[in-house]
Amino acid sequence: MQANATIPFTTSAPGNFTLAHNLGMVPTTVIFEFTDGGTVWFQSTRYDDTNLYLVASDADVTGVVIVFADCGC
Repeated sequence: MQANATIPFTTSAPGNFTLAHNLGMVPTTVIFEFTDGGTVWFQSTRYDDTNLYLVASDADVTGVVIVFADCGC
């Protein structure tokens, strides 16, 4: 069984930020879709069972993150 979430985002400044996915499981796949601005990538710790740990190139980068997790059921 798989859980997923689609999370819109807008960065407020360049640098590190955290985005909650609230799946309660560690993601297996993360897809970024950008709608405006620069880019976003992972910090050295990519994610845990609650959050994505990201870095923004600029302020006002917008898009959605699609997160998938396998519950192992």
